Amino acid sequence: MDFLLEKHPSEFMVIEGARGFFKGKTDVEVYKYIQDSVFPHSVNIKAHNLDFFKERKNDLFKGLPHRYIDTYADLIINSPNEDIERIWSYFEVLVQIFEVSLKSKKNR
Repeated sequence: MDFLLEKHPSEFMVIEGARGFFKGKTDVEVYKYIQDSVFPHSVNIKAHNLDFFKERKNDLFKGLPHRYIDTYADLIINSPNEDIERIWSYFEVLVQIFEVSLKSKKNR
């Protein structure tokens, strides 16, 4: 999120709101968020479908104020390609964390 803040300092409140959204959650809550809001969209994330951020922004950023959701999704969609690649990497890691946990549960 720091790179978004660096490029969009006027959106400080939105970006910090998104950061606070995660900081205020326990590990269990973050895991539940990944399970409910990120992992169901893993196909779009792995395919780097940029429309996904527009179409599913309310699912993906559920819990943030609606105004923040719109602004944050627009910041992502309108970011330069190198930033978008960093964003995809972030979401891919979230998907990978969930996939590893599923494999771990399956092997028990």
